[in-house]
Amino acid sequence: MAKKQIFHNETDAFFQKRWAEKVIDEGGKKHHHKNGNAKTESPTENEPEEMEDGEAIDIYQEMVQAIDEDEELKPLFRDLESAIINYDLTIKKFQLSRKEIASTEQASQEDMEESDLARRLAHNNLIAALSALSRAYVKKYGINKWRLKIDEGRGDRDRIAKWAKEVAPYIAK
Repeated sequence: MAKKQIFHNETDAFFQKRWAEKVIDEGGKKHHHKNGNAKTESPTENEPEEMEDGEAIDIYQEMVQAIDEDEELKPLFRDLESAIINYDLTIKKFQLSRKEIASTEQASQEDMEESDLARRLAHNNLIAALSALSRAYVKKYGINKWRLKIDEGRGDRDRIAKWAKEVAPYIAK
């Protein structure tokens, strides 16, 4: 029996359009590819810059200071911290699972997809938690500089993941 796909692929046009709209709401710029799909980019570059050593922690600390006294945003911030920790743990489990699958001769495509599902769901949850906090912050205070620093206003899933993986051990202390 075939598995039912329960979420959209990152290349899905609808998903790309909705993601671009969210990023624009949070301070990014939009342009259109030749295929008509919306994409966001930073004002000065097409490729995101790598974060400097310690930059992810600095951004996290900036978030803590910005939200510290705000009782409305604290629950969203705690949700984000939980999502970061969960994502980090899921990535570690995913890497172990991939090694186990690779070491067996009977690993199937279905096994590989199942091992990837938890990682994708945790990643989507991380981005949703970050976006919820960011939208609430923007609604209350206006510009959100820390979100722009995390993903350069692009909704860059890889950059968000790298930021979360660097911040997770700091949060867990």
